[in-house]
Amino acid sequence: TYTHRGWVALTRGQPQEALENFREALRLDPSDDAARAGIAEAMRNRNFFYRIIYKYYDFMSRFTATYQWAL
Repeated sequence: TYTHRGWVALTRGQPQEALENFREALRLDPSDDAARAGIAEAMRNRNFFYRIIYKYYDFMSRFTATYQWAL
């Protein structure tokens, strides 16, 4: 649950909240690979420019390839 909350916080543009959730997820289950990847992503998202690029890729990933080319 904490891992999922972390990814949701990242898509909302809240890297600090995401980092806290991922840390809690790893505290409960140290072998959680999704939480480890999330911590790395949350740390990168603290950078303003990276956050803009992340939001763009997250936005585009919601569409099929045809719609991505159309946009």
